[in-house]
Amino acid sequence: MKSIKNLLLLRATVALFAMVLLAFSVQTVSAQDLTISSDADWNTFASNVNGGNSYSGKTVKLTADINVTTMVGTESTKFKGTFDGAGHKINVNLTASEDRCAPFRYVEGATISLLTVTGTVSTGTYKFGAGLIAECRFNKQVQIYIIFS
Repeated sequence: MKSIKNLLLLRATVALFAMVLLAFSVQTVSAQDLTISSDADWNTFASNVNGGNSYSGKTVKLTADINVTTMVGTESTKFKGTFDGAGHKINVNLTASEDRCAPFRYVEGATISLLTVTGTVSTGTYKFGAGLIAECRFNKQVQIYIIFS
């Protein structure tokens, strides 16, 4: 009897967890938010952030598995928005040409969720290589939820 109650409790917990994940991934994308569905879209996103758009207060949603060869963020413009991987995968292929090499090179106060990361980051003689974030500023909290690699 006790094991049946524990099993029911476990099933209820798993169901609740699944509903929470679904709630995180089902977000309305407004006209000011961004949807990434291709490698080219990622490159545009990276260019926008690296060029001065931090996406603060905005949601960037991944709608397909993509390959990533361009880093997001600079020391002067960090990614500050919400990145919703929506259960999709980024396959990373980065080679460092300076310190701090990762798909999200610089972030500050960002949220990154529901993302699978595969691939390689080659740093050579450079330092601070990572599979997801190379540098996040300690004065702002960065939230990362359910990341698989």
